[in-house]
Amino acid sequence: AEGVAKLNPDIYLFSGDQMYEGNGGYGVDYSGGESSYLDYLNKWHLFGWAFGDLFVDTPSITIPDDHDVFHGNVWGNSGVETVMTGLGGSRQDGGGYKMGVDFVNHVQRTQTSHLPDPVDADPLDNGIGVYYTDLEYGGLSLAVVEDRKWKTAPRTLLPEADIWNGFVRNKEYDVIKNSDHPQASLLGARQEAFLEDWAVDWSPGIKHKMLLSQTIFSCAQTLPQGEKNDQNVPRLPIYPLGGYPEDDAPVRDFDSNAWPMTPRNRAVDTLRKATALHVAGDQHLGSLVQYGVGEEINGFLAFCTPSISNVWPRRWMPIEPGKNQAPGAPRYTGDFTDGFGNPMRVISIANPRKTGLKPWPVYDKATGFSVIELNKNTGEINIECWPRWADPSDPNARQYEGWPFSYKPIDILNGMAAGSLGPVRLGANGGVVTVVNDKTGETEYKTWLPAGSVSVPTLTLDRHTVSVDGAVVIQSKMPAAR
Repeated sequence: AEGVAKLNPDIYLFSGDQMYEGNGGYGVDYSGGESSYLDYLNKWHLFGWAFGDLFVDTPSITIPDDHDVFHGNVWGNSGVETVMTGLGGSRQDGGGYKMGVDFVNHVQRTQTSHLPDPVDADPLDNGIGVYYTDLEYGGLSLAVVEDRKWKTAPRTLLPEADIWNGFVRNKEYDVIKNSDHPQASLLGARQEAFLEDWAVDWSPGIKHKMLLSQTIFSCAQTLPQGEKNDQNVPRLPIYPLGGYPEDDAPVRDFDSNAWPMTPRNRAVDTLRKATALHVAGDQHLGSLVQYGVGEEINGFLAFCTPSISNVWPRRWMPIEPGKNQAPGAPRYTGDFTDGFGNPMRVISIANPRKTGLKPWPVYDKATGFSVIELNKNTGEINIECWPRWADPSDPNARQYEGWPFSYKPIDILNGMAAGSLGPVRLGANGGVVTVVNDKTGETEYKTWLPAGSVSVPTLTLDRHTVSVDGAVVIQSKMPAAR
């Protein structure tokens, strides 16, 4: 908390798992009665005790994740009632919420009632409320979505895979070929429609778009080949900086939002349309990736913040190095496909490493905090990833390897462009540039650009129409090939 405060941010984001079930050594009360509510509030107060001083005069956003509602993993299943028989694991894998409707709403009230009103406040069919919304603050348009609530439970949809706690136990099951089920949901129709509208709604003064959710849309984690699940993660060796395991391979964790692939791809396309940075947590591993769909790296960036506290130190250390690596970059960076076949460009990873600091269970597991700086004059975005022990005010303090990372949305667009139009001149205040593919009628992207002359990238070689702040500046023109 002291390190974060020295950054003096304009707004705080907490993306979930503000508590674990056993926080403070108190155990957990699953009874569902009043004692469960008090058990939760006790742990919520511990979170406030740790970070409350930060919120006294600075706005904050918190959203709950699985452990906040007393789950290891949660597939909300659009409100379908969970299986109420069997052990906790089988109930959890069956989809829905193990705790009752009133308990889930109790958690959501404490963590989200300070947010703007939901875009559509209708609860799920079983009465669980929703909180997905958007807010505008200081030139930032921020969308908040719930990527657990409508997500399908893979165990019930893919029985032949024999899934336990998000991992396939059937060795013969082809995840990439067989798991993209047509009935599988990720964000749900309501949130998908909301994001489509949000992506192209740039109110006056908005210069950046960002999505906040629980989990990114890639599975950036590896395990030794032959591991059937992630139960051994706490016992995996932690290497000195530069050390590397011999046989790690990408895993297929259905708790990640790399699955289900088709709705995941729709979400990635929408983020590209908004030129939005996706910020999330849950995976514990500080990760900066660029999304892709199909076989192309054609999406925008996603940043998974490192955990403040981490008992489950995941890692990304594939034995095969990435393609198209930057010169001198670590072998775990570059272009990969994750365990579900989704392409991704790994830019930076804060893998666990031996630090020599004590207590090592706190510091060697890649714990930390992050800051994202949005420049409203240039459009630049600067992402920082700090170790937990760091004092950012110390000029000698160092971030995790690979950070800070700075970029402009136009850089990402240029990197995936098939062609270009222009030049287009923007006035002293810059402007919101909209690029529409005339052949499909779809908005390829919308983004704010600063003053000056710009060559407008296009993602295809079809005819395009370009407008600035709603006024057409290029009408149905074929781009020049890049």
